[in-house]
Amino acid sequence: MTLSNEDRIRKYAFSDILVQRYCFIKDIKDCCEKGQFQSVKDTIVPILGDLVADRDNCIRCVALNQFECIAKLFFDYSYEEGIDLTQNVFFPLFKQTLMDITESVQKAAIDAFVACCSHIHRDDQGKYTYLFILQYVQHPEKEYKIIGCKLFRSAARVLGSEIMSEFGVSELLLLSKDPLCQVRKHAILAFGAVSSILDVQQVEEDIFNALLLNARSPSWVVKRACAIVIPEVFCNVRSHKTFLTITKTIGELFRDDNTWVKQAMLQTLGHLIAVIPSHFNINDDVKTRYMQLGNAKDDLPSNLYSRCCAFYFPAVLRALSSCDSFWNDMSDLYGRLSHHTDPIVRRSLAHSLHEVARIVGPKLAQKFLVPVQTHFLEDREDVRTGVLSHFADFCEALPEEERVRQAESVAHIVESLRETRQWRMRVEVVRQLPKLVGILPKAVVLEAVAPVFLTLLNDPVEIVRRETAACTFVVLNAAMEANAKRGVVYVFQIILFAKSPKYNTREMFLLCCPQLKRLLSSHSFKKMIRPIIVMLAHDRVACVRECVVDLILDEPDKKTRQLYGMKAVLKALESETDAEIVAKLAKHPLTRERWQGPEL
Repeated sequence: MTLSNEDRIRKYAFSDILVQRYCFIKDIKDCCEKGQFQSVKDTIVPILGDLVADRDNCIRCVALNQFECIAKLFFDYSYEEGIDLTQNVFFPLFKQTLMDITESVQKAAIDAFVACCSHIHRDDQGKYTYLFILQYVQHPEKEYKIIGCKLFRSAARVLGSEIMSEFGVSELLLLSKDPLCQVRKHAILAFGAVSSILDVQQVEEDIFNALLLNARSPSWVVKRACAIVIPEVFCNVRSHKTFLTITKTIGELFRDDNTWVKQAMLQTLGHLIAVIPSHFNINDDVKTRYMQLGNAKDDLPSNLYSRCCAFYFPAVLRALSSCDSFWNDMSDLYGRLSHHTDPIVRRSLAHSLHEVARIVGPKLAQKFLVPVQTHFLEDREDVRTGVLSHFADFCEALPEEERVRQAESVAHIVESLRETRQWRMRVEVVRQLPKLVGILPKAVVLEAVAPVFLTLLNDPVEIVRRETAACTFVVLNAAMEANAKRGVVYVFQIILFAKSPKYNTREMFLLCCPQLKRLLSSHSFKKMIRPIIVMLAHDRVACVRECVVDLILDEPDKKTRQLYGMKAVLKALESETDAEIVAKLAKHPLTRERWQGPEL
């Protein structure tokens, strides 16, 4: 007798084999997505307590990760069932797992708590979610208070502005005055998430004052937390007086004697500049400190300062772009970072090159950023991938004549990536083709893009060929609009794939057929393409015949199936002996009756 999915989970979730336990617990999500409410309630819910008490922390985490889908299933079934599950099953389990000795389990429990409580109606959040958190916040022990702070931080949006402003903020402010610095630290870290849902006045009067008070604390742990959270609170400041006061506090944290406090402030500096409201003048001291960040002597071996500087560069540049000389101020720093010895710094800049180009404008991008792009394209693979993944976006930010030069360079780029192991970068090039076609003159597509398209269509790696086949219509349509006679040559070259001695090339012809159908008239398709599809249904290689079957059966439109020559193809497959092809034909609704025999 075959076990149901739920019974299989119940049986194997307690296997002695760790991987087996892990895999079958993950299958709970599938049961929930299928809407099997009663079986999940009767079979899965009773074993949740044992799963979250497993001796292995990975199992405890994956079990907690299933709570979200179970909660959704119950709340979708009825609100009352969801509330009953949350109160009587989940909350007792959260009390058990939130105090777990493993931090990853604690985090999984907090995430599961927030996900489950998000299904509770806003009017009931105070009754259930807030009261649950309050048990931790008002507990005398340090560990419980810390968990309470973490719950406030994660569940702020679920609780909503009304509950937080009336009840939650006062509790959080009390925690920020706690005699234990670890409790104050976590209360301060919650300020960012909480301030994002409060009105500006309450942020500036309550959160801001508590932040200032703690920024002058003798504990470096507390001051470091203030440095981390300042940008998040900054987003919700509107008063210029408050802005000036925070700027003064930032200066004090920069000058702090403790290295960890200074490092935290330096790490968040880019984020801080990026979120300063546009109508405020950015303090010269803050701006100067950011520009010095690229040259800062790192106390850590990971080049932390330079990495942070590179990561936030586009956001900082946009924040400073209201000044007339913003690029003159920043170009030297960008040049130093783009030639930094740390590849992670260069990779970060490579991925954001197109964003910088949009900010500085076409002329400056052509003058300063095209040489940087050329430099990055000769760099390590991960740096080159950053440039290639946004190549079309970068071209779009350039003047039209430079776009043409960039398009003409694509063939050289592909040639430089001819090694088989570099297939991921060739995939990135393929993904740029549709957008390149949209921003280039049709004549340039014909001359520069179409030859690259054909080269990639013959790539030795299948995933590259498949990605390229999906671009057939976009590229060749533009090429034929530029010059019908020259453009149609590419169509005939694809048709010649069907006669190739290589079976994977013949497969590529079939993969291009849906695109060719859009490109050609029905008459031309029937005359040129359909006979070849029928011919390939007799191909000596089973993979090619299977590709023909997929082409026909995966097409939802009846007229298109007829255009492909479905009747002739099925007739050609009557003597098919390949088990996989016969199984596909036997299972599909269109061909089931014709192919289903007693042997199946």
